[in-house]
Amino acid sequence: MGASYAREKLNNAVYSLATGTETIQRRLVDAMIAMSAVSDRDFEGERLEQWQSIFQRASATETGPYDGSYQNTLFPMNDDDAVQLARDICELNAMMDLDAEFEA
Repeated sequence: MGASYAREKLNNAVYSLATGTETIQRRLVDAMIAMSAVSDRDFEGERLEQWQSIFQRASATETGPYDGSYQNTLFPMNDDDAVQLARDICELNAMMDLDAEFEA
C-alpha cells in the first residue's frame, strides 16, 4: 500500500493516543487497531526497523485472558513501558511526515 497509506494510519494512531480518555494501555490497543492494515512492506530502512520494534512489543503475547494479541500484551503492560511505546509510535509518525516532506 505504501508510505502514504502508512502515514495516514499512523496519524490515526496518534490521534487515538492523544484524544482517548481510557488508560494508556487501552489507547495503545486502539492505536494498534488503527494501524492493523499496515505491514512491513509499507516501510523502508530505519522506519521499517522502528515499525517492527513497535509491532513486536505491542503483540508479543498471543494467548491469554483477552481476545487478541494486542490486548494480551498491552493490558498488563506497566505504565512506563506503555508510555515509551506510545512515544515510539508518535516518533515514527513524525519521522514518516518528515521523510514525506523531503521527498516532495
